[in-house]
Amino acid sequence: MFGKKFKRKTISNVAVFDLRPYAVGDSLSSIKKIENVATLIIPKDMDEKAATAFAKITIKNVASTIKLDKDAEVHTSNGSAVIESINDPGVHLINGINIIKNIAPDKDIQLMINGIVIFDKACKDRVNIIACNGITHYVDLSGDVKLYPNKTSIDAKSLQYVDNGITFVAGNKIILEDDVTSDILAEKNVKLVAGNKVVCGDDAMAYVRTNAIVGNKVQSLEEYNKLLEKEKDVK
Repeated sequence: MFGKKFKRKTISNVAVFDLRPYAVGDSLSSIKKIENVATLIIPKDMDEKAATAFAKITIKNVASTIKLDKDAEVHTSNGSAVIESINDPGVHLINGINIIKNIAPDKDIQLMINGIVIFDKACKDRVNIIACNGITHYVDLSGDVKLYPNKTSIDAKSLQYVDNGITFVAGNKIILEDDVTSDILAEKNVKLVAGNKVVCGDDAMAYVRTNAIVGNKVQSLEEYNKLLEKEKDVK
């Protein structure tokens, strides 16, 4: 339903706010401020009254503003998930950490991303990103995928029980224990994707620096453990 009045004066601290249902006539006049919003959706066309009211709204810390048709359908995925395939046409809003293995061909599929999205490189030519507030990468996902919303720790013994070509994805960090070496990682063709960092010992550093995808940095296990000790002393 379009043209309904919004009751709050301030819209804040939300991942997505869809303004389209309120952008008719003077329905926007009650909204004074929009702030700390990752994605703001507005209609492509507003009538004169709505456009005037929208121009008076104070907008702060909005990462991206997207114009859509009023009747464009928006599909939302929140949290952490492995998505085997996106098949429905329309706009898909991806919030959080997601692995997307396939996008259906010959369909009008648009993506808005807030977070971390890893695509199978086989579907790269079908990815249409209209807004991105985060990280996207293309990886060979033909092997198994392990997804961790925050962090994971991996040792050499656990790698004995995974298939070759496995991809580890963590929203925050991946910690490789000291017994994990570049030779072990290469033999298993391990792929590492971390929103923040990958921590590893010296024997794995060469492989990790060359192959890992990180949002922040690759850190030595020695440095990481020293920082942990400092944090304990402060407490």
